Amino acid sequence: MKTVILLLTILICPCIWAADAAETKKSAPVSQTADHLYATWKANNQTDQESAYQAAKTFVAQHSKDPRAAKIKKWLAANEKILDSINSKQLAGIAPPMVVIPGKNYEIGKYEVTQAEWRTLMNDNPSKFTNTGDDSPVEMVSWNDVQAFIQKLNAKTGRKYRLPTEVEWEYACYGGSQTEYCGSNDIDSVAWHKGNSNNTPHPAGQKQPNSFGLYDMSGNVWEWLDDCWEGDCTNRALRGGGWLNDKRLVRAAFRYRNGVAIKDVNIGFRLARTLPKDISNGK
Repeated sequence: MKTVILLLTILICPCIWAADAAETKKSAPVSQTADHLYATWKANNQTDQESAYQAAKTFVAQHSKDPRAAKIKKWLAANEKILDSINSKQLAGIAPPMVVIPGKNYEIGKYEVTQAEWRTLMNDNPSKFTNTGDDSPVEMVSWNDVQAFIQKLNAKTGRKYRLPTEVEWEYACYGGSQTEYCGSNDIDSVAWHKGNSNNTPHPAGQKQPNSFGLYDMSGNVWEWLDDCWEGDCTNRALRGGGWLNDKRLVRAAFRYRNGVAIKDVNIGFRLARTLPKDISNGK
């Protein structure tokens, strides 16, 4: 009987030893990775902040329970403005260019979201006017479609993009002066509309921007906004007018709405984002 037990022990123990060795081998790289990331961050946080930023982001994401994570989070918070600028460069081609609105705590898209930007993220292009080029605004997107786009963009970038509110849109449109159209009293200088569009939308940024540097706030395509229409959230606000509309509908003050599932060749959108405090305060 003793011989049988001894044989069983000899046969079983190597398996246990092997399992222990495998577990040690498996867990070792995790600790090494944390050490490597921390060392990379420490070596570069005063000189090469882009490298430090990458190491810090990865460390916090993968090793949040490591005691050193608190120190790295503190550094990330203290350098938020610089790191946001680095992040903007890394997001080129994914997130649309944005303009910080002076004196406010938000930024808004420099252009309407383009067909190229939609296709890069969503792997399709719902637009009817694909012949006008990748830089033309995406159209034939419902308010609900836009929410799906924003959700995916936020997951990809780690940011919190959204549609502008109507108040934000209007303030950004006027650019500090009460003009009839967004940026000018001369409609043809700032907007594509029924009288000059040749019955088609046009690539973003071909008209004159307003004083905040925003293009096509009037004309080209209507822009979905976040606001429910007079308390009815099955309808959402639209502003700006489009290439299909006459001058009256393209005026800065003109308001409209549509159902959240409606898609139209004359409707697109631009993005907004609430800013971290240090950026919005200009620090």
